[in-house]
Amino acid sequence: MNKNTFFELTTKVLANEANEQEKILLNEMLKDKKYQKLFDWLEAEWEKELSTDIVKFNYSRGLAKLRAKIAESEKQNSETKVIPISSRILRAAAAIIVILLTSSVVLYQLKNDNPSITEFAENTTEEISSGETRLILNGEEEIEISSKNAEINYSEETGTIVVDNQKKIRQDLKQNEITYNTVIVPYGKRSKITLADNSIIWLNSGSKFIYPAHFPGKKREVFLEGEAFFEVQHDESKPFTVITNSIEVKVLGTVFNVTAYNDDVYTNTVLESGSVEIDYPGKSKFKTSKLKITPGTSAIYYPEEKIIQKKQVDTRYFTSWREGILLYQHQTLNDIVKKLSRYYNTEISITDPKLANTSFSGKLDLKADINEVLETIAFASEINIERKNNQYEIKN
Repeated sequence: MNKNTFFELTTKVLANEANEQEKILLNEMLKDKKYQKLFDWLEAEWEKELSTDIVKFNYSRGLAKLRAKIAESEKQNSETKVIPISSRILRAAAAIIVILLTSSVVLYQLKNDNPSITEFAENTTEEISSGETRLILNGEEEIEISSKNAEINYSEETGTIVVDNQKKIRQDLKQNEITYNTVIVPYGKRSKITLADNSIIWLNSGSKFIYPAHFPGKKREVFLEGEAFFEVQHDESKPFTVITNSIEVKVLGTVFNVTAYNDDVYTNTVLESGSVEIDYPGKSKFKTSKLKITPGTSAIYYPEEKIIQKKQVDTRYFTSWREGILLYQHQTLNDIVKKLSRYYNTEISITDPKLANTSFSGKLDLKADINEVLETIAFASEINIERKNNQYEIKN
């Protein structure tokens, strides 16, 4: 069940339109503290006028008007023997309120409360696209960075952000308020960020990274879509957590890599040093599962099957990308091509399925251009590569 389901069920319950099954479903969702908090707020606001910068709406009056209009339409069509539409009235009423809630209540709370980073990520509309690297301050001001390997450094003491050691940006921060910034790295580019706590993060191509501009509370949480290499500054009083769409990686101070692309069927955590704990939805319906891993371990989580697999690995094969090198050992050509496509923002296709599943081992210098890299693969593997415009096709 998702947030839209929650809003629909809440609307029906508050309007006394919910059946027993819908009430049960809502009670299940309210076990999540995030939904319980929002429900309590909505329940308190339901009977009074809600005024924000976005919209004014009286829910009771709005529902009454909506029902009156539908009743009038039903009366006009009675002579044509229209089928009673009570169920459609419910759906229409719920849909109207859901739209209003998602455009006003959620934004109202975002403006007036400190949302969790997960809530902020769920409500952001920024997509990974081609073009320049983008730094978005508090979901509002956007700064484009044209360099291929952008560097963004934070100073908590001065409250400034330095981009590529040149441009300085002042961001006013309130002492006890969390302000989330976002870096979006398009395919073909990379970025390095030094956070306010001096933790360093390298972002690979096609990644979105959401993080607090400073860390006023008792925890440090960041959100990742894509791939990143982390060097986390040790602070036992403020644990560091990397949140993705499927898992959470909890650390104190350590070095590790997380791969969490939306178009992959897995999320992979590779630990270079220190210790991390991975929280993931397992087979249990009532609680998340946990897995601690030690250095030199890869933990691959498959969200569809809700299973996690760990094994000992040479971490260089998973972290060398930040140094501009791709090491691969017994990897399929399909996997290698997928990484190259992201890294160079170039379309590369394989015509033969058997060739796509053939495994290769080797080393590629990603500082070279895509033509040189593909020529290296072709020479070492005795395969043919054809270029058509800016697209590449791999054949036997």
